[in-house]
Amino acid sequence: MSDSTSFTHQFVSPGTVVVKLKVTDTGMQSDSVTRSVEVPPDSMPTASYAVDCTGLACTLDGSDSTDDHGVVDYTWYVQGDSVASSAQSTVLYTFPNTGQYFVSLRVKDGAGQTAWSRGTVLVGDPVATFALSGQCDTDHWCTFSASGSSAPGGVRRYVWHVDGDSIRSLSHPNTTWDHDFRSLGEYRVQLTVVGSGSGRLADTTRVLHITSDSSWVTDVTETDAAPVAAFAASCAGRACTFDGSGSSDDVGIETYAWSVTAGDSSVATGSSLTLAHRFASDGTYGVRLIVTDSASQADTVSRNVMVEDLPPVAGFTVACDSRACVFDGSTSTDDLGIAQYAWTVDGNSVGTVTEDTLAYTFDSVGTYGVRLRVSDTAVPAQTSDSTRQVVVGGTPPPATRPDLGVGAPTVSDRAPETGASFTLSATVTNAGDGASAPTTLRYYRSADATISTSDTSQGTDAVGALAAGGTSAESISLTAPPAAGTYYYGACVDPVSGESDTGDNCSTSVRVDVEAPTTRPNLGVGTPTVSDRAPVTGTSFTLSATVTNAGDGASAATTLRYYRSADATIDSTDAAAGTDAVAGLAAAGTSAESISVTAPLTSGTYYYGACVDPVPGESDTRDNCSASVRVDVDGPPTAILGVTCSGRDCTLDGSNSTDDKGITDYAWAVDGTEVASGDSTSVEHAFASNGTYEVVLTVTDTKGQTGSATESVTVADNPPTASFTYGCKGLTCTFDASGSSDDVGIAGYTWSFLEGPRAPDTTPTRTHTFSSAGSWQVTLNVQDTAGQTGSTSQSIDVTSSI
Repeated sequence: MSDSTSFTHQFVSPGTVVVKLKVTDTGMQSDSVTRSVEVPPDSMPTASYAVDCTGLACTLDGSDSTDDHGVVDYTWYVQGDSVASSAQSTVLYTFPNTGQYFVSLRVKDGAGQTAWSRGTVLVGDPVATFALSGQCDTDHWCTFSASGSSAPGGVRRYVWHVDGDSIRSLSHPNTTWDHDFRSLGEYRVQLTVVGSGSGRLADTTRVLHITSDSSWVTDVTETDAAPVAAFAASCAGRACTFDGSGSSDDVGIETYAWSVTAGDSSVATGSSLTLAHRFASDGTYGVRLIVTDSASQADTVSRNVMVEDLPPVAGFTVACDSRACVFDGSTSTDDLGIAQYAWTVDGNSVGTVTEDTLAYTFDSVGTYGVRLRVSDTAVPAQTSDSTRQVVVGGTPPPATRPDLGVGAPTVSDRAPETGASFTLSATVTNAGDGASAPTTLRYYRSADATISTSDTSQGTDAVGALAAGGTSAESISLTAPPAAGTYYYGACVDPVSGESDTGDNCSTSVRVDVEAPTTRPNLGVGTPTVSDRAPVTGTSFTLSATVTNAGDGASAATTLRYYRSADATIDSTDAAAGTDAVAGLAAAGTSAESISVTAPLTSGTYYYGACVDPVPGESDTRDNCSASVRVDVDGPPTAILGVTCSGRDCTLDGSNSTDDKGITDYAWAVDGTEVASGDSTSVEHAFASNGTYEVVLTVTDTKGQTGSATESVTVADNPPTASFTYGCKGLTCTFDASGSSDDVGIAGYTWSFLEGPRAPDTTPTRTHTFSSAGSWQVTLNVQDTAGQTGSTSQSIDVTSSI
């Protein structure tokens, strides 16, 4: 009993069964209906499998096998021997060696019915190896042998390449290859081995050395590129940090070696990625970085760095208990350190100390002017003042007042070339005890180290209102003067209303040494072009590129090198395609170059470009290689033929054939006679008699190029399969054997009913009247036109009533 509207049941045997449905409503009222249902015979299973291998380890997969009630057992056979039996559709099996194996799968359903699938499997990967046979002759003809190469099922083809270009493709058993190298030198020789059954590939590359007196081959070793040294310098006064993280190497940098010098004297060294150093005096210092990679290859970069001590910035607070006060100058700063704090009250010195605090007791209550002057450790010392009003005792403090000042400015480049851009930065500080109104910061350039409003104006910045102790960082982009020389830059802030002291509204100066530009070449290669973007394998096309000197100085003569790459990035590690000599170029000069290139014999997508060799004094070598131009090389199609047969009925399958642009025609021939052609990847063919036939598949691509594959096929007639159904009325039953099958045709049907002799017939149906009711064993034997037989039996129940 169930509340479900449907019901599923699996019957154990075929026949007529009675099914009754009873439904009951919520008031417990019910109704029922009865029907007879004919249960059909259980269908035979079908077997199908696939094999996927990595080396000798393979997955045998029978999941495509089917049965109407489910497959309960999968039994696997290799070379006729059972290797696994399981209810799981897949098993892992490791073959003992590479080669071709006969693999069978038998599946069984719950009724004990079985089905088979058989085929051959190629196991293992190809191995490519070759050697130089003896010595090359005096005309540079060399002979190579690939006889040590192998592949499961045999090698189908040997493809030879020289310096990346496919030169020759040879079918097995042609394991030797002769080639004229024309001149002495080194050549990269590559062998690609193609397996005959699987179509799998294997490659090996060796370097051939041809000298005047001998020739030999060595294994390929990849070239490690040298590192590139680079560093950045950042200085605040005499405190500098040097950072080598801009250095690079294709494998990785092992060591960093820093050297800082003043003339011939060493100032500092270091071995880390960064170096921090505080210089003892102003001046220009040489900084050198040497980087070394894991292959002990090194590169060096050197720069001059100018450092200059910054003046100190004075600042202080006052805390009083009645007339006893403490002056605290700890907010004062300097890049090298403050050596002395000098305090005055109403113009009278009350103490010069090295500590940043001073205790002082006033004689009486009142308002006093307190000034702090700090001196740094430079020789001669630089100083800075800070002044404020201090109320001592119980008198209410006076109204608060702002006091604006400009800190020591900085520049992004202390030694720019004439006409170059750089940034001037300065910070406005309100050192007073009252807020300031908005104002303007004005930038100046001076011929001396003193900055005033009478100097040459360089621009302005708006400064917003500042609270007591507030700051505003400002900057402006400037252009270096057209004349080389020493200049001083600074800024002055406009006074605001109520400001207590306007004597410090102008900053100190920062020195800038403007240098005359040096003319330097800068070579680059424009985007290349080709005369044919889709050449056929082995045909010639023209590769063109233009070298441009984008620098401001002339370049020396150099070489343009053409390359072929597997990706869109062109560099000097790609396969060389030739060279062109490039003459010296004036600034902004160009040189158009071109070369004839032969398309590779292997189809696919390639990228071509060019790199120009650096010249002395070049300002930037990072753009010496061009962008790439894509070339799609159209190769001939590869025909791959598969044949599966049931008896003499075979499926000829070319669906695994390949072409880079597409196959337009599949032509099939048996023993030299074409049997089918068209765009269909497979055809059905019935062989007239048992025997061995040669089947050839020829495929044609969109450019009329062809490829062929040949396979020897042996066919033999399969025995027939017997099957029958029946229907009875009383003791008379009609039997139908039309479900029996044979790949050629059934010639006769023989029935046995146990109560009489066998009765031969040529038609599939037979009517028989049994002598009495009961269970009878009926046997059907079928014979095909080749005389092979098949048999099946069923037990049937016969009743006397109709």
